[in-house]
Amino acid sequence: MKKGWILLLAFLLTACSTGAPEASAPSDSSVLVSQEGSSGETASVSESVPSEQPAEKSEPETPLGPPDLILQGADLGDAEVECDRFFALFDQLPEAQKVGVEMPYSSQWIMPYIQFDADLYYYIRELDLYPQWQQYHDSYYVDGRQYQKTLYQLITFFDIPREKFEELCSDSIIPDSEWDEREKDIYHLKESMVDALYSSDPYTRNLTFCARESAFVAAADGEVYSGFWMLYNTPAEALESASFTPEELTEFIENLQLPFEERDPKSVSADGGNYQMPELLMEFVEEWYAEYMELAGEKA
Repeated sequence: MKKGWILLLAFLLTACSTGAPEASAPSDSSVLVSQEGSSGETASVSESVPSEQPAEKSEPETPLGPPDLILQGADLGDAEVECDRFFALFDQLPEAQKVGVEMPYSSQWIMPYIQFDADLYYYIRELDLYPQWQQYHDSYYVDGRQYQKTLYQLITFFDIPREKFEELCSDSIIPDSEWDEREKDIYHLKESMVDALYSSDPYTRNLTFCARESAFVAAADGEVYSGFWMLYNTPAEALESASFTPEELTEFIENLQLPFEERDPKSVSADGGNYQMPELLMEFVEEWYAEYMELAGEKA
């Protein structure tokens, strides 16, 4: 987790000064890299995950789209503003509390959604669109949402039929009935996860793959609202623009406060991972929630 925090800080500092870096195509020798997961364990992954273009509010997690659009990237002005807002909060902490602060590996998605199986990765490297896919930024943040290349964007961008996807990932797809009994790694997907990948409903897809220990999905717009999103959107702003209901927010907060073994299964991430919100962010989110509910009560 330290590694993830350091990488996040490094990216944010880079974005503030130079904008998001352009990714280059990895060599064959760099396909498998070591990357730290949310549990602190290290696993081999097939590609450092780049970013996707921000989704429009009306169409959550919009596909990357035509190749000529994927090179636009994040707006540097937005990146600078968000860097300032993040570090303003961090700088308020006493120096002793800054030591060892860790952020989740992903503040929005579970790992199987942002990791690419080796066979799938080698397949897309042979496709004509691969250079355009690679000429895209590393993970960045817009409005407190983390945008990365996901399995959904990969499938959509390369127009991979379900039959081909299942063929390439056959060793990683597990029937739902066997999920609890099987040993799994970060590439494994339930059959129902594959159903969600090929669903046309963004709410279903996002609900399946959101990191529920750190985020929730609003039924009204299908958007993912994470603790990190709250860092960049004040309670007053959220009351005016966000589509979640007070009931959805309350359920999210109440589940966060429960020990994992006491949580409703629907509030725990589908891959069985632990994406627990770090204490620093959790304290902020609880204060944010109290202010939001007070404002909501006054408005009502």
